[in-house]
Amino acid sequence: MKKRSVAAGAAAALIGLVGAPTVSNYAGNLFLTITSDAFYIPRQSTMVRFRPTVMNGGSGEWWLYGEDARYFYAMSDYDHFSYLYLPRDKIAAGINPLDKATWGEGTGVDWVGR
Repeated sequence: MKKRSVAAGAAAALIGLVGAPTVSNYAGNLFLTITSDAFYIPRQSTMVRFRPTVMNGGSGEWWLYGEDARYFYAMSDYDHFSYLYLPRDKIAAGINPLDKATWGEGTGVDWVGR
């Protein structure tokens, strides 16, 4: 029994050192996906890559802004199951990834409704 707990501790430490960002994204996203009816991963991303950057400040557990290696995401004003996404390679001067009002037309921003 003691050998198992030592092995489990060593494995956890190794994962923590090597894959902490990936594991933490996955673990957090998995937890919120299971426990919240309002949390979801955008279609363009994955459970491992998506990282919520701003969460709803109220009692709901959904993201307002998020990102991954390819896109920035923002919840639409329509409902929390619709979102905007902006390719990272379209970021120009004056665009703030945490302010969807600056994204504007012609920047590559697209909208997804669920």
